[in-house]
This record gives sequence, C-alpha cells and structure tokens, in this order.
Amino acid sequence: MEILTIKRPNNGKPTTGLKVYGTILGDSGVEYKFGYFRRPNFRGWLCSCPSFVLSMFGKHKHCKHIDFVQSQFGRYGAAVTPSKQRSESDAVIITGGVSGFGQQVSA
Repeated sequence: MEILTIKRPNNGKPTTGLKVYGTILGDSGVEYKFGYFRRPNFRGWLCSCPSFVLSMFGKHKHCKHIDFVQSQFGRYGAAVTPSKQRSESDAVIITGGVSGFGQQVSA
C-alpha cells in the first residue's frame, strides 16, 4: 500500500469542509480516493474503495486505506503540510514600471 498524493485544498482554507484529500494505491494495484471532511453535520474520513462504501461506512468504521493514511499522517491528517502557491524562487521581481498612482517606479 502506498500513498500517491496527499494535500490540503486551497492552502488549508476550504469552504466545503474538506481538510485533507489524496490518492492511495491499494494492495491489488487499484487507486482509491480518500478525504477527511469536517462539516457541521458530518466529521470523518471517506474512501472510494468498495469495502468502505458498501459496509464500513454504515458501521462507522474505517477501511485499511484510511487506517494506513492515519498511521502515516495522524488521526486528523495534521502532519500534512499545506502546499505553497508560489515559492520564493518563483517570485516576480519588478525592476521598473508605473506604480498605481501614475508615478514612475525605479529599482
């Protein structure tokens, strides 16, 4: 079992309740999607594997994929760091131009 991708949406500020999501490669070689949601009427993990959808969700239990993700990143996915939109090396440096007030800007 291997976690292919895991991240936080919108730099950790989602409006949908989704806190962590990703893709995991199961033992059979099939990729499954998983996510941790925190909403007013639901808080928990979801997985797209058939065992979770058909039986575990109704019993309020986790599948082996969610157990694996929790063992790697914590019960609530707290160890997942938010990805940065732009690194400092990718920052744009303006050397000259016009400022917002119509004045010439020089470096």
